[in-house]
Amino acid sequence: GNTSTCQTYVFIFDQGFCDPASTVQVKMPDQRGIAGVGIEARSVYCTGDSSTWPPFPVATDQNGYWSALGQIIGLVGADNYVTPSKKNAPTNGITTFDLLEIQKHILGTKLLDSPYKILAADANLDGKVSLQDIVLLQKLLLGLIPEMPHGKSWRFTPADFVFPNPANPFPAPQQAVAPHTADPIPESFNFIGVKIGDVNYSVDPK
Repeated sequence: GNTSTCQTYVFIFDQGFCDPASTVQVKMPDQRGIAGVGIEARSVYCTGDSSTWPPFPVATDQNGYWSALGQIIGLVGADNYVTPSKKNAPTNGITTFDLLEIQKHILGTKLLDSPYKILAADANLDGKVSLQDIVLLQKLLLGLIPEMPHGKSWRFTPADFVFPNPANPFPAPQQAVAPHTADPIPESFNFIGVKIGDVNYSVDPK
């Protein structure tokens, strides 16, 4: 006559074969699409379990766009985090002109006129623009280092993020978050990306 009970949870979600489609759009501030941006969507459930979607590497196309059938991003019952990343050609778009513009910003003679340019000027990702950023970019241009010490070439911010102080955009979110309380669950995620060190947007985003 002994008995025992337990309580468990069952989450049912689409594996990517049904409508609607999930989409990601990644552009530069000048609206050019950024190709080859890797997309990771992680879902964390209330139980503490997590999963990464899609379960295979994906990247944006030549127009900075990626989509798939099925709501594989933004799963019901989970907090969802969509994180873009791109690491290639560390010197692409970086010239001595950028270093000069960053120097003017530091000296206050000509401030960078966009929060995205200021984010790009923060080469060492310490949350401020300083002489250390110029020194790091000089080492990169001279070939003294093969890449940034932090290993990143781009930084991304959700396109709908409103900077409380555009003149001091730090810290800025680097991923989109859709909480489990979101209703409806988002199906589209848009980002603005800048090449680290490129404050005049001369980079080739392809």
